[in-house]
Amino acid sequence: QDSKFDWLFTGEVGTISLLAKCSIGEACEDNLRIPSNNESEVYGVASKSNRKCIEEQKALKHFEETARRDETGRFVLRLPLKSDARTVGRTLEMATARFLSVERRLQREPELRLQYTQLMEEYLKMGHMKIVSKEENQPSATFYLPHYPVMK
Repeated sequence: QDSKFDWLFTGEVGTISLLAKCSIGEACEDNLRIPSNNESEVYGVASKSNRKCIEEQKALKHFEETARRDETGRFVLRLPLKSDARTVGRTLEMATARFLSVERRLQREPELRLQYTQLMEEYLKMGHMKIVSKEENQPSATFYLPHYPVMK
């Protein structure tokens, strides 16, 4: 129809169906590796804001040097210890206080005492811990870990 606004069209307008499509991809690799600095720069990852501080670099180096896979495929690596172990503090006093507290609890709970004793014997057999003789006990090289019994 011709009008003051030029041509006008009237009537039904057809509907347009918009379908959203989404696809998700997944890839799994057994041989993961960290890209070299050159590769990171090519991919635009190595900007100044992404540079690692000294501690992060040490942690990454520690991982690269000690990480391995065990027979089940899990990653195993040594604990990263700081070189100046003297900063740990006086561990014997804290561990002794915790031990005395554990002893009091084990006196009150005979079943827990039995389980705890069996677990400690198992740890000795497996080599997770050892009894330190007076000759071996050098205060500068010995650290005591306070603990408490946690049973299933």
